[in-house]
Amino acid sequence: MQRVDLTPDDAAELTALFAEYGWWADRTESNVREALANSVAVGIRDDGTSWPPRASSSTASTTRNCTT
Repeated sequence: MQRVDLTPDDAAELTALFAEYGWWADRTESNVREALANSVAVGIRDDGTSWPPRASSSTASTTRNCTT
């Protein structure tokens, strides 16, 4: 597994991931961008590829936001 630090630039990809799995259905890309700007967010890739996920990737990222 590889740790990946997420930034506001990752909001579109992260919002799409949430939508794909039905997580945080009420969150918009703008909400996610704001959360990433005001939080420490870490993604974990179990296949070692870099963030953002590629369209051909079949491996999901798991993220956890921790407000500091």
